[in-house]
Amino acid sequence: MLNVLDYVKGIKTEDVFLYVADEEHYTEVFRRMTEVKRSLKIATGDLKNFNVTIERDGSEEKLRLCDFFLSLVERDVQVQVVCMKPFGFYLYAKENCPKLLESSLFELRYNGHNHMKVFIFDDECAYIGSANITSAAIGKRENGKRNHEAGMLVWGESMMQAPLQHFERAWNDPDTLKHTWKRFMTKAKDFLRKD
Repeated sequence: MLNVLDYVKGIKTEDVFLYVADEEHYTEVFRRMTEVKRSLKIATGDLKNFNVTIERDGSEEKLRLCDFFLSLVERDVQVQVVCMKPFGFYLYAKENCPKLLESSLFELRYNGHNHMKVFIFDDECAYIGSANITSAAIGKRENGKRNHEAGMLVWGESMMQAPLQHFERAWNDPDTLKHTWKRFMTKAKDFLRKD
């Protein structure tokens, strides 16, 4: 764990941050998700399989989130998601996007204690804030139909240390259930019975 004073002393002038509010979660955060080259790491409370709008060849294209993740792994991007509520996403993807779940580059983990919202882009930039992976948080909705969200984008070597370490703790938490499908579905059935 970093000592706060050591952390502040370690910040370099090339380490920067950007405050992100409301619709900027689409223009700044989701846009970075579409531009990753090597890896996308997501820790979120809620994961919804909503329609996302991406730009491709100068035009906009709508995809389900699972198809968007599939487009990333098809570009050899590793996608890791740890989530408190993954089951609706998982069940939809199992039925409609099985290639995603079969890919060695995609891994979904369930952690019933994970409430943090941290997205890490190529291990170089991170979003830390309030937004879950839902259409009202990071999707392309107009004002009045979206959540009020706030967060920070940070980048630079010293600024990235804490979010990378925190993500790894959540990812490797002994209570986290990996998506080895038989165990995951047992947990999903138990979870759905509780609701």
